[in-house]
Amino acid sequence: MRVRIAAVVLMAVAGAIAGSFRLNARLSEAWPRYSFEFSVDSGPAKLFFEVPERGRMSITVQKGSDLVQRRVAAGPGPLDIGDSGRFTVVVERDSGDGPWSCRQVSARELVLHKVTGYAGPGCTPRFSFYSADEDETWMFTYPIEELFYVRVIDGGRVVEELDLYDGPGVQLFGAGVHTLEVAAPENPGEFTATLAR
Repeated sequence: MRVRIAAVVLMAVAGAIAGSFRLNARLSEAWPRYSFEFSVDSGPAKLFFEVPERGRMSITVQKGSDLVQRRVAAGPGPLDIGDSGRFTVVVERDSGDGPWSCRQVSARELVLHKVTGYAGPGCTPRFSFYSADEDETWMFTYPIEELFYVRVIDGGRVVEELDLYDGPGVQLFGAGVHTLEVAAPENPGEFTATLAR
């Protein structure tokens, strides 16, 4: 069963379109690894990472099966990705616990395809992305025996909360910037969100 969200346009301000991708999450021993996939049509992509306070994290970027770069970050800073293509970024805990984030700082809009991470009590990852499509669907996998929700955020407030037990699909309508938050209030587990269109 596919859950439909009626006409959710979270932001369509022209000045906010460029660089709209953002991912906020938490690294710890329990949640040590996140990854996301995106593509860029043309022009270089640049991301900016915030690192857990008093912590370090490993960042690996691949284009297909080719390693683009790998680094261990101990503080905030930019990361130049490359010109165009489809990329996978893997963020892994090296030391320390706490929140981390990644945001797009290049002008050319990227297309987010997939996010894999952890949700649980005290850890509700959130990701924002721009879609040029009027109709797009995100499919979620998660531990089926656990309680997992996807929250649709607009202007900092929850406008829709969807129980994934009712269906793994979240359909968004309207071009613009969308923000989704994954919550597992009882027990932690890994999830994957994949753009299905």
